[in-house]
Amino acid sequence: MEQKLPDQIATKIPANLIIEKLSLFVPIIEAASNDELAIQVALERGVVHLAGTSEPGKVGNCYIVGHSSDYPSSYGSYKSVFARLPELVGGDEIRIKTPNESFVYRIFETRIVEATDLSVLAQDSGGRKLLTLQTSYPIGTARQRFLVVAQLVEK
Repeated sequence: MEQKLPDQIATKIPANLIIEKLSLFVPIIEAASNDELAIQVALERGVVHLAGTSEPGKVGNCYIVGHSSDYPSSYGSYKSVFARLPELVGGDEIRIKTPNESFVYRIFETRIVEATDLSVLAQDSGGRKLLTLQTSYPIGTARQRFLVVAQLVEK
């Protein structure tokens, strides 16, 4: 049976997240809302750029979430796309590629936060152009979140 996508999911500009160190090349799905069901369905198609967070290359915090693990019976091919995020360290690079632009971000922080900590979504970046990647942690649970925070490498 084909699953119908909620109306809250929109794809503005096709973009991909690339992490060469992890051999990761994955589509970025734009979430038109932060409704949990809409995000979960969008995660079946890639990683999700949360609505209300900055666009890639812009001042603020571009916030992208992805699964580290999911139920075997769940739909989609991206159930463990971010399982290897904890292998990343400061200095590693992340790229976002759109049809017209490519943005390179350099990691400066990784950390674990509680699942209830919404301060990580803050957009006050002190004028910086940030990218935050988030996944559930430890793998197989949703107790905490593992974050990778990077800053745009200006050309």
